Amino acid sequence: MPDRYGPALAGVLVVTDDRTAGTPPRGARERAESEELRARMSPDRYESYRMGRTSAHEALALWLPQAVHLRAEVLRGPLGQPLATLDDADVAEVSIAHCPGWAAAVASERGRPLGVDLEPRWSGSEGPAMRAASPGQLAVAERAGLVPRTAALLLWTVREAAGKALRTGLVVAPGVLDVEAVEQVGRDTFEVRFSSLPAMTGVTRVLDDVVVSLATLCRRTARLRLTNEWRTTSTAGRAWGLVVREPVDALEEQADSGPRELEWS
Repeated sequence: MPDRYGPALAGVLVVTDDRTAGTPPRGARERAESEELRARMSPDRYESYRMGRTSAHEALALWLPQAVHLRAEVLRGPLGQPLATLDDADVAEVSIAHCPGWAAAVASERGRPLGVDLEPRWSGSEGPAMRAASPGQLAVAERAGLVPRTAALLLWTVREAAGKALRTGLVVAPGVLDVEAVEQVGRDTFEVRFSSLPAMTGVTRVLDDVVVSLATLCRRTARLRLTNEWRTTSTAGRAWGLVVREPVDALEEQADSGPRELEWS
């Protein structure tokens, strides 16, 4: 059967761990913010902040032209959200997540907010995740072939990622972030749909040590995928492309000659 979906690169995901070399802050404002937070935060919390900023800069390095990225700063916004800026202008959307020993960031085009979240698989974090998930929600994820604790981590991280994409966090009405369906779409990769948010789609990758999820708004008929792993970044992080696969009939309406060829898993 011919593939009805054409891929378009929508963002870049980078995952780093505590063995990853740090990226020095760029720009006077980012350096000043880093020093201020170092003085205010505990060492563990500051290390999480540093790892998150490293992941963000690595994602931006793969997403933006080099001349832009080398001058771009990642700063805290009014509500604590990360902002990728250059001369007070936003240059990309960026989302950051961290957990003990790990961090992730996703960079995307302006106007397409993405959310990311991750949790370790073996540190006991599945306990709170399982207590937070209702039996019905766990059953939805388990139908995709996931064991209960991995299903709970998928639900936890994809809901967090969706809240970031909505710019609301988890402060939403009950049931808004409930998951409608989970489908395995590749090796250790799952697409997620939401019951009350038909335009929101998530994708989760189960790695050896962490579960990482992303979410974004797109057409109901679109498919969200991660490419095969690209390569290690300059600081030894791991990187993937995020692909939104639109139906070909929708793509034919665009004047663009077509996206670059991509491989996904």
